[in-house]
Amino acid sequence: MYKIDFSKKAQKKLDKLSDEIANPILFAIGNLSLDPRPSGCKKLKGGQVIE
Repeated sequence: MYKIDFSKKAQKKLDKLSDEIANPILFAIGNLSLDPRPSGCKKLKGGQVIE
């Protein structure tokens, strides 16, 4: 199982969303903690790595 951390900026953006919008997003993100590379996902290239 993987741990998911949100940046402060991302957390503020999520907090501003209604539950109707935020809950499906949080559910999908939560599923990534169990399977970070689900079937059909594409590997991103050339992006900035943030640690």
